Amino acid sequence: MRTLALFLVLAAGTVHAEPPSAEQMAKLQHDIQQATDDVDKKYAGKELSADERKQQIKDRAAAENAVLDKAGVDKKEYARAGAKMSKEDRATAASEKEKLDAKDKAAAGAKGGQTEVIVEKGGGNGQQLTPEEEAAAIDKAKGFDKGAGGSSKGKSGRGKK
Repeated sequence: MRTLALFLVLAAGTVHAEPPSAEQMAKLQHDIQQATDDVDKKYAGKELSADERKQQIKDRAAAENAVLDKAGVDKKEYARAGAKMSKEDRATAASEKEKLDAKDKAAAGAKGGQTEVIVEKGGGNGQQLTPEEEAAAIDKAKGFDKGAGGSSKGKSGRGKK
């Protein structure tokens, strides 16, 4: 009797479990990609031995399983849903995943702040010169502001005798 009740409870749970929708698949794919990228960062930039590669594969699988467990999706259901997706569902999932990626990039840009270092040249006199004005001032200081044509050996001297 107990086994029959247990069987009915388990069978009812699997019958009512719906496969993830295209939007849910996109979210899961995005989260799995982030988790595996985090694992790959740990191993990036070095030559891996066979044992390290095995550990990396195990870590990637554990990260994927953690994402699926957090979402409450069975790994087999996730694989089946991915295999049974129609072209429209795949297109929807791809567009949703792109939206999530763009959202993450925007959040990382806002959170990361300014990544470029800006170096401002100039003295403490409060006067800001444009690059052209600064170049002109340097030329003037070196004596190049006298103008052109100071030489009598130019074009005007040729051919006249």
